[in-house]
Amino acid sequence: MKLQLDKYFLDWKELFRPGAFKFFDSFVDFQIDTVFEEDASPQKALFLSELCRLAYIKDKHLRAEVLNAYGMFEDFSFARKGCQLYGLSFADPSVLQKIICFRGTDDVFDYKHIFTLGKSKFPKGGNVYRGFYKSFMSIKETIEALGSKYSDSKVWLVGHSLGGVLALMSACYFKNPELNVFGIPKTGNSRFNENLKDIEINYYHLSGDFIEYLPFDKSFEKLNYRLIPSVKLNNRSCPALLYSHSPIAYSLNISLQI
Repeated sequence: MKLQLDKYFLDWKELFRPGAFKFFDSFVDFQIDTVFEEDASPQKALFLSELCRLAYIKDKHLRAEVLNAYGMFEDFSFARKGCQLYGLSFADPSVLQKIICFRGTDDVFDYKHIFTLGKSKFPKGGNVYRGFYKSFMSIKETIEALGSKYSDSKVWLVGHSLGGVLALMSACYFKNPELNVFGIPKTGNSRFNENLKDIEINYYHLSGDFIEYLPFDKSFEKLNYRLIPSVKLNNRSCPALLYSHSPIAYSLNISLQI
């Protein structure tokens, strides 16, 4: 993929207001079929990373326009107390994948939950960070219903940051899901992570992204991740620490691996 870095100018909004960024570079320059390969690949990672970016966009018409370019459409959207998720399908009936994309932090409720310290017992077992648990409980009933609805479907759960955490927790309620998450913090302890041992997880982490160290609870464990090398960009005004966690930074650096 030919990437023109000079057409991006990255500032603080890329982290704190990712929904304000409305440029999508056609996702990928290759056949869409390549994203359906079972093994992880840069092409598949880029496609799903861009879907994570799209989840931040509040403009329904823009989301529909981007999805339509790839023969996709929204089955549903759901929002409650800051948590948002979207169900995506393909117009081609031969493509059986269902994609549920979770939006990351972009709302006052999100920040309120994130700074709720402590631990909570997760219904499926183990302990998780209380702030993440409060966010998940806002969507738990919907996730349980979707788990039943898609019990015979191949479901991909994707998300960036808090969206990835919600995808992680939601995976426990689906039959044989595939997880693709980007830049997620530690979510729970070893007992919680046991819930995920039979689930296919592709966790991508950008070098320099500080989020992997949070929260500062030694009982919470990191998941194994696929490291994405990060290039130094001069066309940015936001500090490197913030840039490294922004959704666009993931898409840009995955693009450079293709």
